Amino acid sequence: MNTSSEHLIFLISQPRAGSTLLQKILGAHTEIHTLQEPWIMLHPFYALKPGKYQAEYNAQWASEALSLFLEALPYGEDDYFEGVRRMYSYLYNCALSSSGKTFFLDKTPRYYSIIPELYRTFPSSHFIVIIRNPLAVLCSVLDYFTKGDLNLLH
Repeated sequence: MNTSSEHLIFLISQPRAGSTLLQKILGAHTEIHTLQEPWIMLHPFYALKPGKYQAEYNAQWASEALSLFLEALPYGEDDYFEGVRRMYSYLYNCALSSSGKTFFLDKTPRYYSIIPELYRTFPSSHFIVIIRNPLAVLCSVLDYFTKGDLNLLH
């Protein structure tokens, strides 16, 4: 995989929508390497979203400082996205290189909140988005966390 990202696949979904099953099916392919949900792309993009990120430090100040820093760069936010693309392409490539496979599948359901940023950063990558009926998701969540005993909802 190089920094062009054509060998990168993002599997995005709501939680409890079947992404783990699809990841296992796709991961069984001889050319697709995948790992447990890495969540690595959330951090650099949430840093751009004021008020959406929590940390031990003052995240609001960090967001404001990042905005000021980006204003000082020749191409501003475009430079930031290029830097993110280079760094994370390198990390994905490291994960892929030891596998001997052609594609890396990043299955992180919560990427649904950063799809535009992912596409801007990796426009040549492949996206698989799973959508499931919200009531079916709710039933799955309830079943998963209560194991059928709704008294546990208190």
